[in-house]
Amino acid sequence: MSLPSVDDIKKGWKRDDIITFLQIEGLNLDLDKEDIGIIRNKKVSGKDFLSLTTEKLENYGLQPGPASRIAELVKEINGEQ
Repeated sequence: MSLPSVDDIKKGWKRDDIITFLQIEGLNLDLDKEDIGIIRNKKVSGKDFLSLTTEKLENYGLQPGPASRIAELVKEINGEQ
């Protein structure tokens, strides 16, 4: 599965796009409704998504496991891995 580009995310991704993306089975993020709800409630959109870190996500209320998986995905999209 190919990941979206940083430019695509910055240019047009809204909250619903982020939520839909995080629920894609091929990413194997194993997020539950509570995890998704936290991201939705924090109103994370495209530019916000690209700056997420494990620490930020844990501060939002995510447990360490999901926070780490999302942060690693963000690093991969940003080309840091």
